[in-house]
Amino acid sequence: MTPRELQTLTPRDLELHVAQVISALPGWRAEATRGSSDQGADVIATGPGGVRVAVQVKHYRNNVGNSAVQEIVASKAFYRCTHAVVVTSGPGYTRPAQALAQANGVPLWGPEELFQLQALASRGEAPPRALLPV
Repeated sequence: MTPRELQTLTPRDLELHVAQVISALPGWRAEATRGSSDQGADVIATGPGGVRVAVQVKHYRNNVGNSAVQEIVASKAFYRCTHAVVVTSGPGYTRPAQALAQANGVPLWGPEELFQLQALASRGEAPPRALLPV
């Protein structure tokens, strides 16, 4: 998928795409949650050794703020996940969101990280620990 194609997706299609990309990685399986009333997690991914990752997906044209990080930290506990990630199709994250994510150990992905995962999946390579824990 190209950056332009990414922008044409609906928010739900982006969630499904993120789940598909993670599922294509060796040893990973991911499913999109039901959409509404998802308790802040749009995708739940399971990786090697039983690692569980709650993923919040934001299809924004502007920077993502604190609330996305707060929601995914809460949903991490709700879904009994070991890790959490926020991903956006937009330009990035506000400074407060970055600070809160760093304090809670939540990686923040942009389109670049998503494309990196796509490339790794197409080559059958595992993701680096900085993107997805193993």
